[in-house]
Order: sequence, then C-alpha cells, then structure tokens
Amino acid sequence: MQMITAIRMFVLAMQHGSLAGAARQLGMSTASVSRQVGALETHLKVRLFNRAVRTLTPTEAGEMLLRRARPLLDEIDEMVDAVSLLESRPRGLLRVNIRGLAASRRLVPALPRFLASHPEVNINLRVSNDEEADLIGENIDVDIRYTRPDRTDLVARLLAPSRLALVASPALFETRRLPAKAEDLAAFEAILYDPEMAGGQWKFMDAEGQIQSFEPSGRLRVNDGQALRSAILTGLGVAMMPYHEVDDEIAAGKLVEILPELKIVHPVIGGEGIFAVYQKSHYQPGKLRSFLAFLPGVFAGTE
Repeated sequence: MQMITAIRMFVLAMQHGSLAGAARQLGMSTASVSRQVGALETHLKVRLFNRAVRTLTPTEAGEMLLRRARPLLDEIDEMVDAVSLLESRPRGLLRVNIRGLAASRRLVPALPRFLASHPEVNINLRVSNDEEADLIGENIDVDIRYTRPDRTDLVARLLAPSRLALVASPALFETRRLPAKAEDLAAFEAILYDPEMAGGQWKFMDAEGQIQSFEPSGRLRVNDGQALRSAILTGLGVAMMPYHEVDDEIAAGKLVEILPELKIVHPVIGGEGIFAVYQKSHYQPGKLRSFLAFLPGVFAGTE
C-alpha cells in the first residue's frame, strides 16, 4: 500500500510539474510528498526525475514508471470505486470544467438539487473558455463545452442542441434599419469572440440553401461569454452567441435577434449543441455516472 501511495504521488507530481502541486491535490505537505517519493527512489535504486528550479522532468526510469503506472492506478481506482459502490452511494470529489454563462445561467442554479440528492459528492467547479481543455493533464472529470472533440480517447455526450443567434441592442436600430440580408451588416460594427468567432467570414444559409456571406469587422474582441453579452447589451455592436445564452434578453426586449430566418453555418462553435466531454473508460465512477444522468435535465429547453 505504501509503495502504491508513493507511486501515485510521483505520477501526480509529473502531472502537475512539481511536488507542491501533488501535495496540494492530496492535501499533504510538500515535505511529506518529497519524503515518500524519495523513499520510492531509494527502494527502486533509481532516480525518477531531475529536480530543476521550476519544474520536474522524468529520467528514463521515471518515464518508464510513469507510462506503466498510470493505467494501473486508473484500474485500481476503478476497482476500489466499483467495490465501494456495492455498499455506498456515489461519493468523492467531482471536478467539472464549464463555460462562464453556462455555469451562471444553467448549472449553478441547478446544483442544490444535485448536491441534496448526492450528499457524499463534492464538486470543484472551474470556469474556463478553453474548448481544448486537457482533461487528463488538468485532472478534469467532465468538461461542459460547445464543441465535439476530435479524439478517440474522449466521449462527447450531447446534453442539448443549440444554435447561434446574431443579436444586438435595440438602441442600434433607432436611426438605422434592421438588416434584411447579410451584406446589410456592413453598416454595423461587429463584436468578435476571440479566437473561435474572430476568423473568416460569417456565413448564413437561407430556406433555399443559398449561402450569404459577410466579412465582419470591429474594434472590440473578447474571449469571455459574459463579457461578450455585456458588450452587446451596452450597444457596442452586433455579435453571435448561443441562443440559450441570450434568450431571456431577447424575450425581454433587451436584445434583438437579427436575420432570424437565416441559419448560421459559420462560425461553428455553439451551433451544434452543448456537450459533456469525459475520458473514455470501461467503468464510470458513481459520482460521474450520476452527474452525467443529471446534466440533460439542466440543459433541457435550450436551443
């Protein structure tokens, strides 16, 4: 058991790039982790990593141990969790990564219901706009995102379909007409979501399948959904957002949907759906399985 614990500490140290990072995750002191990893090196009679000022790099022996230990530790964790679930409810720490507006508008208001139903589950909620989050390296159990990953080691479960909407403040149309076609957007500044929506043309498809294109330009780029929505409400320009992130503002008349009869075909992000992305595994821990069953109800009714 002590050797398995020490190997786990070594693997975590490599994942985080430092003994201190492993210590934080385990809730231990750095000195204690260093002492046990050092004892592991003494037992194996090898040096497992080169100690630099800022980061740890594995030696050849360390790389071999890392490569072979990770799947074995995963197998042990799955085995322990499977046995535990025979006698107990879902439990443990669940690490969730999510976009800001999806968190504040959908997930966070629903969390009291999940936590009340699963009193032995704790949630570490991290807000990030990174659609390429490293689930393994960052130790994320589930990532709620707007894109389907192009990787065979990840699973993407569709929580709800979504579509992009082109919206603006009604104040922009006090002296100008609503655009009737894509080229009419040239009269307005665009707010660009960087990087996903900031490159290339905006493309729209009409009911006959004809494509209308527009090259957006504007002086403001943002990389956060909440900042983008605030900028639109302030009247800084027209912008695209997933419809369910602005549906309340549209219904209240605070925002106007532009060219609603056209389907946005580019950019793609937010135009297909919202997904729960997690690592592919033969066995899902109870905490993850129960959370994945809970999520579709959270996002039901999105468009």
